[in-house]
Amino acid sequence: MLNELIIRVFIFIFLVILEIILDASYDTIDTISGKILNILHHIFAVFLFFPFIIKIPRLHLFVMFLTIISWTFLKGCAFTMITDKCNISLQKNKFQNFRYHIRKWVMNNTKLRYGIMIELFVLVVLGLSYNIYLIQNE
Repeated sequence: MLNELIIRVFIFIFLVILEIILDASYDTIDTISGKILNILHHIFAVFLFFPFIIKIPRLHLFVMFLTIISWTFLKGCAFTMITDKCNISLQKNKFQNFRYHIRKWVMNNTKLRYGIMIELFVLVVLGLSYNIYLIQNE
């Protein structure tokens, strides 16, 4: 049980670091607070899109709910907006997590086109189903 937890934490940390490396916007952030917010953004993004790694269903539901509210009412991610305000250069950054890279690949290599609402729908259906399953089996 402890070995499984250690492996899950290692995979989670690996994915967060990989996302930060793949995020070209990280280098354009010019303040420490902006970089810290960007790292937190990656932590939440990995937790949000890979809930099966760190199994905390109630926290995942909460993060999922906040994400949906942010994207629905603010028409964007609150984390990205706050990070942009921390930049001295006032340059807006495009947060580049796994979802961004997958979407970019799909758009460039297929004729499939979809918007953020489809992504939110998939997140809700899959995330909600998985969390309900975990909560019922506690």
